[in-house]
Amino acid sequence: MNRDKELLDLTNEIHDAFAEIRLPKDVNISDGINIDHPDMETVFRGMHWRKLTLEFILEYNMAVCYFTPVAFRFYLPGYLRLILENPDDAFDVADWLMYYLTPSTKQDVERLEASEREAYEEGMIEKEAYEKLLNNPIQQRDTDYHNNLFREIISGLTSRQMGTVRESLEYMDRYFPYDYGDKVKKALEHF
Repeated sequence: MNRDKELLDLTNEIHDAFAEIRLPKDVNISDGINIDHPDMETVFRGMHWRKLTLEFILEYNMAVCYFTPVAFRFYLPGYLRLILENPDDAFDVADWLMYYLTPSTKQDVERLEASEREAYEEGMIEKEAYEKLLNNPIQQRDTDYHNNLFREIISGLTSRQMGTVRESLEYMDRYFPYDYGDKVKKALEHF
């Protein structure tokens, strides 16, 4: 099958598999304070996953880090579609998505902390923002918290949705192995 046809079929499957998913009005979208975009809750509240654009997810590139499990499941199809259609532009967003589609290990937490510390030491993160990261009780600093979040995210997906996520990950692995490499392979183990 040619790649364009495969992508079209896959985006149609994403649309169909997630067609009935709803975001209840009384559910929080954000699970914490997004220091980059404090308006996240308001902005995403009126946005359906089908209406997400590349420009929007790039502007709110850290949003997946703050989604509640219900919001993550609701926006997942939109993110998948945009990442598949724009792999080069959506690389950073895809990286975060892979993180939340994969259980965590102690080494993952250590790498995250080291990268944040390095960013602070190099002046890329202000002291106040760095301290918020370290002191945020919701911050995904331990494997138990992250793994519970991962289980809560995937437990709400139907078997068809799980299969569609798997197909999306397989497509990424097939066509963008140098971009996503082990992260996609690791996520595939759980779908």
